[in-house]
Amino acid sequence: SGTITARVNLGPGIAADPSNARFRISHDGTSTGNASHYHWQVDDVALVESETNDLAFVYAQYDNHIAGESTENYQYSVYPFGQIREFTMKGMFTNEGTTASSNAEFKATVYDPGMNVVWTDSASISSMPAATTDSLEIAGFTPASMAEDYMVEFELSSDSIDSRPDDNMDMGSFSVSEYIYGMDRGERDGTEDTAGDPYYLGNTFYIENDAEVTGIQVCVAGGGNTDIGATIAGILFDFNLDPVEFTMDHDIAGSDLTGTGGANWITLPFDNPVSMFAGEEYFAAVEHFGGQDEVVVATSGTSFPFVSLIYDQPTDTWFYVTSTPMVRLTFDPTVGIEDNDIVDGVGLGQNFPNPHTGNTVIPYSLEQAADVSLEVYDMTGKLVMTMDEGKRPAGNFRIN
Repeated sequence: SGTITARVNLGPGIAADPSNARFRISHDGTSTGNASHYHWQVDDVALVESETNDLAFVYAQYDNHIAGESTENYQYSVYPFGQIREFTMKGMFTNEGTTASSNAEFKATVYDPGMNVVWTDSASISSMPAATTDSLEIAGFTPASMAEDYMVEFELSSDSIDSRPDDNMDMGSFSVSEYIYGMDRGERDGTEDTAGDPYYLGNTFYIENDAEVTGIQVCVAGGGNTDIGATIAGILFDFNLDPVEFTMDHDIAGSDLTGTGGANWITLPFDNPVSMFAGEEYFAAVEHFGGQDEVVVATSGTSFPFVSLIYDQPTDTWFYVTSTPMVRLTFDPTVGIEDNDIVDGVGLGQNFPNPHTGNTVIPYSLEQAADVSLEVYDMTGKLVMTMDEGKRPAGNFRIN
């Protein structure tokens, strides 16, 4: 979606006879069966003479993570601390100059929220011929703590002064949270509209470490896009796109709607936390049931192909989308603790699994630090067990 500016080096194609050159623009026919119904137009074409020295980024990314059975590239904007892994920075770039470039260097620098350098490294290619494209990767960075907005700066340089340095820099950002896993950029900049048809829409998540997911989060678009009273639910699929578990249904209220530039998250809890396993990929989606009530999901940022998907139920067809749906996972153990469950600053959640044999987990939350103990009574009011948790800070916890 939107306008894309592209530069194409015609030098190799016209080198044999530059006085009699023609070009045309067409669909190349290489997209998969999942890509259809796309329309485009080309405008503002300009022919410019190539510079002598001109390296340019094609793209740069802070997490070049090819994982799992799908071999797709998963880069997220928000990582839960329990799913942190070593990042591999990647830069793809082209030599658009007329001469070979010597010692083309790709450099990545990571800054913390205070703009302090926490990591930097580089890699280089000794010689890069004119009109060629190549890439470099740099491994070794692992976030050490939860932080809002790590900033990543990418630089491209060589032994020669670049004639067009504006395309030799790129930026990226991500954050590490306690429980949230997200691919979107956090602020609504678009929508995914299906004209009332029932659908599933969401993102793929790679699980680095075993975890229990407690809910799916979604932002739905306001401004007349989504009908108040419409019903939605969350659904978790495995790698084969077979359903694993559904969340509770949710009826959309006016306070749930997200305006342009905003993010008003609706949390859809599972009845019981769902186990997710290391090395596996899962697809988390919001389900719209169709009918007269319209539900339009907010989008934010862009996704690599085949990572964000939409399932059109009337045609029984999966498509990929490149505008990232605002659909996330939450591993927060206190999801489902309602305001009316909080008494004197202490929130007690539903145990899981329920029913259980032998062991169960009870989530709780504290609005401020306190001494904590758990007392269990039978149906006659008899105290059958006491567990002393000691001093706990404010936050979310579990008792096994």
